[in-house]
Amino acid sequence: MRYAFLSTAALAAFAGCGGAGSDIHRQTPSPTPTPAPLTHERFSLTAAVPGAEFVGGVSVDPSNGHLWVLASAAGLAELDLQGHLLSLTKFEPEGLQDRGFVDLARLADGSFVLATSSEALHYRPDTRALETYFCLEPGWGLDYTVNKAVVADAAGGRIFAAPARYQGGGVAPVLLGAGHAQYKISDGSFIALSDVMESGVLAEGLAFLPSGELLAVQGTTIYRFDMQGKLHQSVALEGVAEATGLAYDAANDQLWVTDGGARDLHRFDRQALLGR
Repeated sequence: MRYAFLSTAALAAFAGCGGAGSDIHRQTPSPTPTPAPLTHERFSLTAAVPGAEFVGGVSVDPSNGHLWVLASAAGLAELDLQGHLLSLTKFEPEGLQDRGFVDLARLADGSFVLATSSEALHYRPDTRALETYFCLEPGWGLDYTVNKAVVADAAGGRIFAAPARYQGGGVAPVLLGAGHAQYKISDGSFIALSDVMESGVLAEGLAFLPSGELLAVQGTTIYRFDMQGKLHQSVALEGVAEATGLAYDAANDQLWVTDGGARDLHRFDRQALLGR
């Protein structure tokens, strides 16, 4: 039996999200990553962000170039480019409930896109409002969708996510499809979807480049895609144990990668890393 993957109508659903995270079996991405000798800096966030049990997504603040890191059990941590803590928006005491967020994107107006595995929420620190931005359907049934990455393209007025659809009900989930989806920043409505199933890459973090390309991280590797979902390059991230977030700093042409369990933050020179 064939299954349709992530229809436009389903992805455009704006409400009715639900469910919790799910352990899933990853496919081995292709092509095989080519190790590259990299010079980069590593910053430990263990002491910088007290109480952080795990480090998730990372985003560059478009207004001042600071970094925002999703720190599990702690909150949203604002860091300078040396990994020093500048501020911490704590979960719950600041009106922000921890819903199992996996990634974040800082927007130009100072608000955040906060992603769970099944939806994206819009958080406004000034009013402490946390509202649904967009949902990924189907929800949690025999077929369900998992997303672990978001990134904003301010100039294009869009948000990217990386939904993967699974068929459940068996001993192990079966991957039915994977894509890069686009939504409007203005209202969260669906724009387009590119199919990346052939690549086998299920992004744990995304970054948008001025060239119009998307970078994705999974495991210990970074991947470069075009807007049609074609994979052009894969490079091993030496020194990274398990990438859980990715951000591009356009002002300094640098890439930032979070290493979740190690609670580390890595800075790479983009051109040195990708060779272009």
